[in-house]
Amino acid sequence: MNAFTQTWLAMASVVREHSAGLFVLVFAAMAILHAAVGLGRTRQWYLLPVVFGLTALVGFLLNPFADANTPADLRSTLTSFETLTLLCIGQFLLLAAALVLGIRLDPWSDAPRGATVLAVVHSIPVPVVAIAMLLIEQGRLVGVPGARPEAVGREVGFVVAGGLTLACAAAMILPRRLLALPHQMLSIAMLLACMFVPCLDAPLPAPLFGFDRESVRLLWQVGLGAMVVVLAGRCWPRMPFSALFRRPVTRSSAEGLSCNE
Repeated sequence: MNAFTQTWLAMASVVREHSAGLFVLVFAAMAILHAAVGLGRTRQWYLLPVVFGLTALVGFLLNPFADANTPADLRSTLTSFETLTLLCIGQFLLLAAALVLGIRLDPWSDAPRGATVLAVVHSIPVPVVAIAMLLIEQGRLVGVPGARPEAVGREVGFVVAGGLTLACAAAMILPRRLLALPHQMLSIAMLLACMFVPCLDAPLPAPLFGFDRESVRLLWQVGLGAMVVVLAGRCWPRMPFSALFRRPVTRSSAEGLSCNE
């Protein structure tokens, strides 16, 4: 079997092993789509080799961790509250930067200000994609006895990096005005998801109608997410919603209209 088929079978095994594996893979797919849409808005073609190289490098560097831990140990480490909190903080910062920079982009401009910074932010491999590659590599090592960790890490990194690069190239062909709204919606949705991921394993309050102090510790997280959404709305360009889907008026067409008048 080739590397793509083995990687696909490893993804299926990750989904079967634990319900959290499916969540990680779906979240990683959303992160890849988010990065592709964001890079498509910037039109920074020269960063595609950088995106491919960084993602492939991360996949290769993760192979010692996949080889040194059993599936149970790795699952217990990744699902701990401290590890999930640190990973979500890193993911949250990258998403917040992408959200703010994406709001400031003009969907009609040929060279929007801040496009390079947004492209650099989306070129950084996000934590959820790294965790997904780690689980896939361990699935391949467990499913294929005698597999070399270096080869597995290189192949998984190349497959994920190739898919991300192709998605970015496809998004760069689409018009910017069609990518603006999906980019912002994905940013907000993933920001909200990052707030609740560390608390997935938290138990519910014992008293049904009583007051539990532990149950209100999520208040600051919800408040932080609400503040980010409110600030995003304040920074949103003051234009009608339908303007995102309307073709811009070029100089030649404007001159033609003035001549007709």
